[in-house]
Order: sequence, then structure tokens, then C-alpha cells
Amino acid sequence: MIYWSQKNIQRVMALVDTGAETSIVYRDPTKFDGDRVVIGGFGGQTTPVTQTWLKLGVGRLPPREYKVSIAPVQEYILGIDILWGLALQTTVGEFRLRQRCIGIWAVQAILRGHAKHGPICLPKPCWITDVGQYRLPGGQDEISRTVQELEKVGIIRPAHSPYNSPIWPVRKTDGTWRMTVDYRELNKVTPPIHIAVPNIASLMDTLSREIKTYHCVLDLANVFFSIPIAEESQDQFAFTWGGRQWTFQVLPQGYVHSPTYCHNLVVRDLADWKKPDDVNLYHYINDLLLTSNSLEAVGQVADSLITYLQQRGWAINPQKVQGPGLSVKFLGVVWSGKTKVLPSAVICKVQAFPVPTTSKQLQEFLGILGYWRSFIPHLVQLLRPLYRLTKKGQLWDWGKTEQDAFQQAKLAVKQAQALGIFDPTLPAELDVHVTQDGFGCDLWQCQSSVWTPIGFWSQVWHGEEERYSMIEKQLLAAYSALQAVEPITQTAEVIVKTTLPIQGWVKDLTHLPKTGVAQAQTVARWVAYLSQRSSLSSSPLKEELQKIPGPVTYHCDAPKETLVAPPEKSPVQEGKYPIPEDAWCTDGSSKGNPSKWRAIAYHPSTKTIWFDEGDGQSSQWAELRAVWMVIPKEPGDGILNTCTDSWAVYRGLTLWIAQWATQEWTIHARPIWGKDMWLDIWNTVKHRTMCVYHVSGHQPLQSPGNDEADTLAQVRWIENSPSENIAHWLHQKLRHEGQKTMWAAAKAWGLPIQLPDIVQACRHCDTCSKMRPRSLLETTARLARGHNPLQRWQIDYIGPLPRSEGARYALTCVDTASGLLQAYPVLKANQAYTIKALTKLMSAYGTPQVIESNQGTHFTGATIRRGQKKTTSNGNSTCHIIQRGQASLNVIMVFLRLP
Repeated sequence: MIYWSQKNIQRVMALVDTGAETSIVYRDPTKFDGDRVVIGGFGGQTTPVTQTWLKLGVGRLPPREYKVSIAPVQEYILGIDILWGLALQTTVGEFRLRQRCIGIWAVQAILRGHAKHGPICLPKPCWITDVGQYRLPGGQDEISRTVQELEKVGIIRPAHSPYNSPIWPVRKTDGTWRMTVDYRELNKVTPPIHIAVPNIASLMDTLSREIKTYHCVLDLANVFFSIPIAEESQDQFAFTWGGRQWTFQVLPQGYVHSPTYCHNLVVRDLADWKKPDDVNLYHYINDLLLTSNSLEAVGQVADSLITYLQQRGWAINPQKVQGPGLSVKFLGVVWSGKTKVLPSAVICKVQAFPVPTTSKQLQEFLGILGYWRSFIPHLVQLLRPLYRLTKKGQLWDWGKTEQDAFQQAKLAVKQAQALGIFDPTLPAELDVHVTQDGFGCDLWQCQSSVWTPIGFWSQVWHGEEERYSMIEKQLLAAYSALQAVEPITQTAEVIVKTTLPIQGWVKDLTHLPKTGVAQAQTVARWVAYLSQRSSLSSSPLKEELQKIPGPVTYHCDAPKETLVAPPEKSPVQEGKYPIPEDAWCTDGSSKGNPSKWRAIAYHPSTKTIWFDEGDGQSSQWAELRAVWMVIPKEPGDGILNTCTDSWAVYRGLTLWIAQWATQEWTIHARPIWGKDMWLDIWNTVKHRTMCVYHVSGHQPLQSPGNDEADTLAQVRWIENSPSENIAHWLHQKLRHEGQKTMWAAAKAWGLPIQLPDIVQACRHCDTCSKMRPRSLLETTARLARGHNPLQRWQIDYIGPLPRSEGARYALTCVDTASGLLQAYPVLKANQAYTIKALTKLMSAYGTPQVIESNQGTHFTGATIRRGQKKTTSNGNSTCHIIQRGQASLNVIMVFLRLP
């Protein structure tokens, strides 16, 4: 019976189809309101339908509302969505279509196993959580039947516990309810343990390299309910229903540590099972994947594994066994032979997704695409307008740009192609594309004379990266892309194709590019990593370096002129040492709140001082003000020499000023700081030669003129300031209390003093200085920083580490110039392993000039000394051991001079 309205009731005969996932009602779908979707199965064709709620009377059951599909097909079909749990009277007896209204613990609860492991003792919560039951939106009948069924099969028992967690029913697509227990408050107070569950991303990378042709997937039925827990750990899972309190006797779903304990027990049983060498096994909690190049081998091993797991007390869900065959679904991905395919259900879900009207709906859409981003090239760039609407505090403004991005994302998902499995015996090609908004990289391999995609990655620029020059963006993109694909490519050879040429800089580390925004150390780290990857193929220890990523070759087609057109060169020259005597030393500073600034221009030869001061500006602004003051004070057409210790002013004059002039003195549509002064300087340097020198700030004796300017530019507090007297009075009034107590009292009493006044009062108090304990001065060694990458390394041991990976220590090596970090796992922290690790380091990066460490005998022992003497006798290097400090600090510096 179909209740179209109170007066319009239609009686029809329907086909009972347990294989249909949705029920069909014949009508014109365009005349109904609801979700527009596409279903398949009618003659192999797809049919557009409208899903809506209709009131139906099925058999002798009372009428109720069901979600059905209105389709232009002259047929009425009752699918499993309505038949689920019903009983059919046939000539051979009653046939029950699974039990209904038991939710996630329905028939599956009967299939649960009894793992042959003793009851596990769970960590005790930090304190008792007693959360009352809140009002339910529905599902009371389903919950009552679920509780009865769970008690009947021994999953829960009556209890009287100080703990309590609320029940929360979840509405399913067919209108029924699923019972869950909300353990969020309990999870917050549960002590943490190490999460031993494998990372899905790492497992997917492993499968992308190792999966074979034929597969079989097994599912452990209700695996959490198969694991008993100790009686003293059961009370914390209590919940209340029907006026009684119940608790779980097995691992419950929703508990934070259930996946970890379950995965660990299954792994322990799998470790005792003997697996053939031609079959690979992958395991994630309750899902197991068997894969092999032989279909017969997969079937035999699957039967053997099922028998073994059942002997160990684990139940196998026969309805979720997939294969043996070519195509299975594991971790949400369809693995078809040696390819991975985007599931058709995901494509249909994305295509049917309505236009978002709220930020929450948009986040749901972006979350669906996020998991499948490796199938879609340049996905992040396509979704950039949509990500903007999800930012905190962003007003909802859905316009044409957002609608176009939404439609383009749907189209990209619809056109997603299958990804191949990486073959480590073949070279790979990594295409890195750079734009002003971000970069994308595609990993390809030529397999059987056909170029096959392995994966797609994309990223947009954030923060300071948006201001990088194009060559900096290209270096960063190549660096990030190689690190992204490294878990897949590992030791295989990779050919990197870039938009802009970077081969020259990668080969020559002695001349780092001065490209603009990025710091020199950051660029050096990128270049050092790219150079190291490009030189691995010639390593003499190739057999011992199997864990080091494979060699890389860089290639670039002829770039477009529009992308590589160099910016206009700044007319301001970069000064080269020594600094001339007629150079002006400029400096500036700012202090206080509200701030007071002072700008100083000092001429060391004539002892001339020009200064200016004011309120409300920063130290950087004052540094520019000092340079600006020199221009009108130094008339004539000669060379104007100035020096500054501000990198912002130095880079602005020698590099950015020309670019700012073409951008009308704006950065991303915002006026630059000190716009008027930059404009005056620009108008002057266009017809007069100006040379700027950079000196290191606060470095005594390096530049006397800069030291004097730095001293003159300091903003000092007025000596007779009333606030200082008030601070001393308050310090004595509070009986020499600390700075925090004084600051709190000053704010509470409304005293007109600042935090620097309080600091000075505490520091200059004679009474406090006599009571303050004096710390013993320790002699420390200063480790210098290398001028170029890979010249000076600092090394040290860390550990002991967990034994799970087979190494107890790791020798960490850091390049002081670029910040590049390398770690070599070793069994012991001794001299033999030190020599072996340093040999690998030098084989990968070449022989450095200096190696430094602050440790002891494993760097200064006899074995190390003999190695130094042997190296010296060969004429390759000279070694000096220097111990600095009188306590436990030893510094060894090994100077290796290149031949």
C-alpha cells in the first residue's frame, strides 16, 4: 500500500529483491522533492532517481515512512533497505532476512569470537566520570532490544558502578536507529598508551609498492567483542538504560584504546602463523588482506588462515569475505589487480552532493575529497576558494568563484583515473609544476611501454611562501615533492622534471642563490637535500646505503619567458668589504608601550651625528628613518655609502625596492611600511649612486662605527621618572616579592608603572642581590657556524630508543649552515659505530671541513685517534682533538682538510 495522501491510497504488487540496495516506486522523479541521485543495475544502464520519504504499508505491518527512490521504471521493487529484518512465509517455512533493530550489534553479535587470551587489564581513569543520560531524539525501542540481545550473548552484564556514560542513538539511512555509547568524557581522563595501530597513509604507501595481482580480504566479526577484559576494569564502561545500570565485559566500541589492544592481540596470533613466501599479508585492526601473483595460492592460504584464526578464537564474518579474485576493497580503496581505483560509490556521492549552504556542509564535502586527494591532480589548487570559507571568523559568501570551484572539483573526481603500483626496478618520473598559487607533482612510471600514474600531490603556498620568488618556489616545490614521494620511491631512481631550471644550483653548493625573500639557511637546506639526492648514484658504499633514498636526476624543458623574466634590478649597490671611511653608520630602536623610537646617523670620520625621535613606530621603521635622514644631509653627486645592521632595510634597498616600485609600493594590495621614505629614496637613487653595507648587529669590535651608532640609538628611560620611584616603593612595600607579585599588585592598585620599571627595581635592589644565590659559571665552548653547506657538521647520540626497530641509539648529524639533519640508527653508542656512521655520512655528502661534538669517549677514544692517525698518514687530512671546559664538557673538533 502506498499512501500518497489521506485519500489517495494505491495498492500495488512489488517484486521482492534482496539484492537491491534501494526500493523503487514508479513515478516521474522530476515531480518530487528530494535528493537527485543516479542508480545503476537496470540493463547495465544508469537511471536518474529522486530519493524521498513515502508512507508504505508492507504486508501485514502497520504503515510507516520509508525512504524510497522514485524512478521512471515501470516496476515496483522492495529492496533490502525495507526487507532488512522481516520474515517471509514460504512453502518450505519461514525465511528471516536478518534480524532488525539490533543495530551494529545485531546478527554480528552472535558471530563474535572468544579470543584465546586472558582478560586484559585496562588503565584506570585518572578520576571518575559520571555523565547522566541526556534526552534522546528517538530509537528507544531499538535500544531496549539491543540491550536484551547483548545481555543474552554475554557482552554486557548488570552493574552498580560510580562511572556512567550516556547512550546516544544514531539514525541510519533506512530510518532505524543504531545504539552507541558516548565515551568521550571517559576517553579524556584515560591515561595514554602508545598507539601501535599502523598509520593508514604509511600502509597505503606500502601497498602501492608491494601489492600483487590476486587478493583476498577477511573480516574478523565483532573483533572488539571477542576480547574479554578483567573484572576490575569493567566498571568504567557502565551506562544506564531502563532504570538499570549495565557495563561491558569485553572491549567496547568507542573506547580510545580498543583499537590498540585489539590490533596487538591479532598481531601476536598472526606472528605464530606460518605464511608462504609467495603470499603477502597486511593487517589493520579487524581487516586482513592476502595478495599473491597466484590465484590458487591466495585461495589455499585464505582457507588456512581462516582455520587458524578460528582455532585462536576469532570469528570470521562470511558475508564480508572478498575474493580470492582480482578486485577487492581494502581500507576503502578498490584494489583491482595491480591498480587502485576510486570506488564508484565515492564518485556517486560526490556527484550527488548538493551545493553547500553552510560552513559545516562545505567541510563535509572537503573531508570526502581529502581522503582521495592522491587520485586527483591539482586538487588543493582547485579547492582553494572553498578552503577560504572554512577559516575561523570568515563570513559565508558563496559566489561565482566558489560555485565554479565546486563544479570543477566534481568534474575532477568524475574524471579520476586508476593509479598503478610502483615498480622499484624501474625509474620514476616526477613532474613538479609551480604556479603563483601553489605547486603540484605527479609521479609516473613507464610500465609495459605505457606511462602509468602512481599518485598526485598538490599544495598551496602559505604565509611567507606566497612572497617567495619563482625560483625559490621551484626549489621548495622540488624539495617538498621528493620528500612526499620518498615513502613510495625509496631507493629507486627518480627523474625530476621542473618548470624552472635548478640543475646549476643543485650542482654548485658554494654559491647559494640570492633570490629574495627566503632566508639563506632555508635555501641552503633545500639545495643541500636536492644535491645529496642527485649524487647518491656514485656512492662507493651503495650496498650499505640501501635505506637511503635513491638517486635523482633533474631535468627542465625550455621555460616560458613569462615565468622566468627577471625582476627589475635595484639601482642600489651591495657594498663589499672593507667599509670605506666616509660611510654613514645608521641605526634605530624602539622601546616601551606606547613605543618611543629613535633614529641615528653617525659619520665616524667627521664625528657628525644626525638623530630624530618620536612615538608610535617600530625599530624597523626607525632603521629606515636613519637611512632616509642621510640623503638630504649628504648633498652632491658622489657615491653615498651607508651601512646598516637591519636585514629588512638592507634587502629592501638592494633587492625589493625596484619590485615595490612596479607594484605601486604595495604588497598584496597593502601599502608597504614607510611608503613615503621608500619613495624618496627611490627618486634619489635613480640619478645618484648609492652603496649599502650590511654589518652584524650587537657584535662588539667588529664595526666600531656601528657600535657607536647602536649605543646612540638606544632609547633610555628618563632617570628621574616617577614610575621608577613608585616601583622601588612597591618593591619594599611588598617585602621584596618577585616581579609577578609586583605586576599583579600594580594592576590591582592602578599604579602608573610599566613592567620594565618592575624589572629594574628587582634587579637593582641591594637587599635582593645579597639574598640571590650565585650560580657557578660554566666554561662553554662556542660552536661556529659554517659559511657554506656541508662544510661544518655537529654530531651527537640520542637514545636509548625502543627495541622494536632493532636499534637502540641514533647518531644525529646536523649541517650548521643549512640545518640539514641526518640520523643513522646503530646498536650501540661506541667508537666502532661512530666510525661506521660517519663513513656513511661522508659517502653521501662528501668530506666536510669540520665535525663537532660535545660528547665523550665514543668520540675521543683510542679507536677514533687511531683512525685519525691513519687518515693523517694517508695524506688526506689532519686531525686535532680539543677538549674544552673543566667539568663534563668535552668538545672534539676534527679538521679534515680537502686534498
